[in-house]
Amino acid sequence: MTIIRRVINGITLTHSLLVFNAASISVLLLIILSKGTINSTEFAQGAQEIFEVYCPIQRSECIIETKLGTIELSVDSPIVPLIPFNILLKIPNSSLNKAALRFDGLDDYMGINLFRFAPLAGNPQQWTLRGSIPVCIIDSKSWRVTLKLESTEDNNSSSYWFKLKIS
Repeated sequence: MTIIRRVINGITLTHSLLVFNAASISVLLLIILSKGTINSTEFAQGAQEIFEVYCPIQRSECIIETKLGTIELSVDSPIVPLIPFNILLKIPNSSLNKAALRFDGLDDYMGINLFRFAPLAGNPQQWTLRGSIPVCIIDSKSWRVTLKLESTEDNNSSSYWFKLKIS
C-alpha cells in the first residue's frame, strides 16, 4: 500500500510541476506579447479616420487619395514571405511627419509586422521602407495592410487599409 501511495504522490507532484511550468510559460508569453502590443498600439493611437482603399501593389503602383493629397505606393519586387522588399511612398508635398505600414493576418494572427517609412535624403516627398513578412503554413495568405500617415501641419493622422493576397 505504501508503494502505491508513493507512486500516486510522485505522479501528483509531477503533474503539479507540469501545470506550474505551463502556467509560468503562459504568463511569460503574455508579458512578451503585451510588450509588443504596447509598442504597436502607437500605430493605432491618434488615427482619427481609417479608410478601406483599393491597392493592387503586387501588380502595379497604388494611387490613393488621402488628406495629404494623392499618394503613390510601389514595391520593388513581389511581396513574398521571408524575402525582403522595399516600398516607395511618394507624397505631393513635404507635410508628412511620420508614415508606417503594418501587415496583419486577415484570418489569423501572424505577429507584429510594423515597418516605418524614412524620408529619402534630399527628397522629402519620397519615403521608403524595407521589410519582410513571415511565412505561413498555408499556401495562400491574405493580409490586411494598413498605411498610417501623420501630417506635420495639424499633427493629425489618417489610415488607409487594403487586402493583399499572397499565393
